[in-house]
Amino acid sequence: MGVGRTRAEGAIGVRFLPYRLFICLALWLSASFLSNVYALDSLAKPPAPQVLLPLEQNGYTRISHSFEVSRYLQFLARTYPEARYETLGKSVQGRVVDALIVARNTVSARDRAADDRAANNPTPTHITVMLVGGQHGAAEPATTEAMLSIAKEVLSGDLNFLLDTITLILIPNVNPDGRDLGYRSNANHVNINTDFVRLEQPESQVLVDALNHFQPDVVLDSHESAVLKVKSLAKQGFLTDFYAQFEGANNPALPTMTRQWLTEQILPELIQRTTRQGLPANRYIGEITSIHQPITDGGLTVRNFRNRVGLSGVLSFLLETRLDSKLGDYPSYRNIRARVQRQLVCLRIFLEVVHAQREAFKAQVLALRTAEVTEPQSVRLSARYVLDKRHPQVAIPLRRLDDQQLQTLIFADHRALHFGPSLQVPRYYAVTAHQQKIAEYLQKNHIRYDVLTSPREVDAEINQYRRSQGAEATLAKSRRELRRIAAGSLWVDLSQPLARLAMVLLDPRSSSSVFLAPDYAPLWAPDQDFFILAVP
Repeated sequence: MGVGRTRAEGAIGVRFLPYRLFICLALWLSASFLSNVYALDSLAKPPAPQVLLPLEQNGYTRISHSFEVSRYLQFLARTYPEARYETLGKSVQGRVVDALIVARNTVSARDRAADDRAANNPTPTHITVMLVGGQHGAAEPATTEAMLSIAKEVLSGDLNFLLDTITLILIPNVNPDGRDLGYRSNANHVNINTDFVRLEQPESQVLVDALNHFQPDVVLDSHESAVLKVKSLAKQGFLTDFYAQFEGANNPALPTMTRQWLTEQILPELIQRTTRQGLPANRYIGEITSIHQPITDGGLTVRNFRNRVGLSGVLSFLLETRLDSKLGDYPSYRNIRARVQRQLVCLRIFLEVVHAQREAFKAQVLALRTAEVTEPQSVRLSARYVLDKRHPQVAIPLRRLDDQQLQTLIFADHRALHFGPSLQVPRYYAVTAHQQKIAEYLQKNHIRYDVLTSPREVDAEINQYRRSQGAEATLAKSRRELRRIAAGSLWVDLSQPLARLAMVLLDPRSSSSVFLAPDYAPLWAPDQDFFILAVP
């Protein structure tokens, strides 16, 4: 008898067949429903964000507006957990000055710096780097655009490895009014980059506040340098021909060890590596406005941002890349695409050098902040450029305006420094008059002070000064005597990290003295006791 089902088995199979069909149909419907839900869900979700730079969005036909810069920074902060957006302040016309903080974890740069100092660790694993761009608004816009690109590369590109060792603070658009109004200056027609003694402009104050807030170890101030100087060098028929220039802080009050390390070790490496990347680079040469002028390395005073940074216990650098002549015919607006690429080459190399030598950088920062230097008790208040007797002449190629050919010209080389006298750092300053005005000034600079609540008798150094026409004052007389300091006087402890800055700002003999400014100069009279006393 063949194998088969009994009648009962067949009846059972027939009886359960509808249930089987029902189950299969239910499963099919469920699967179809879920697949439709997932399809609808995928349609509801926005596509993965395209990280297009503002310049890319407008096809390189113009520079980015300030609101586009801010919008892009906010986009990066929303998209990447390593990025945080922060508003730092407002410009003259109320535009936002903002920052993007990029870090591998949520520990703030300031907290990390405090932990490093508390541990007294000269070589911690992380270093905090601040990049600043856009001080000269629409005149030097590639600095801002390049920093947006660097942010993208650090967050999602081949520079992401830097976050293992670097906390990056980007302040790409310091002068949003100038950018949107087409100015080099801010809306008050003031050059922000030379306002760091008086600190009158909101944008320069934002930068000083950011230094205090973030406590960076390293700062790079990025600029472009115009090859066409219509009102000066061009009238003599020449253009400059620099492509990339680097400089460090060079104020005379900086410790010698720091200046030497910057100029003899770090600047040469930055220059060599940039040149090897196909972008000719050199140490910064001050503005050439005449074929008959001497050559220098640029401003020495705290008016310049890089020198103000250097006296804040921070390793400070300047970058300038070529700003092409507006008379040229370029494939993008004012050759902005190529100009951004020059900036990018330099910014990448700078960050890579800091990454590779972070232990040496941190050791230098620690020495600078704890005064473990070769001259811990003395400060030079002034310096001037003089003829360098080792090589009194320097050959510099300039480009002729008429036929664009290079021509090498010979200039007097005045890049040697003659320093003023070296002064001992007193233990305290006592401000015995004009307390409100000086207190407001100290607060803007984050220089700590106390207000005496009772009189104090001290052995003080009392100086009298003479004015020099257009320059720092000279010492006329000095004496030591017991002096009763009245209640309400300001008491400035010079054991604080900003002691060197306090000296160069408050001593009339300094080339960076605030008493050279018109609204502070009337506060003291020649050949009379100066109202700020030094307490040894």
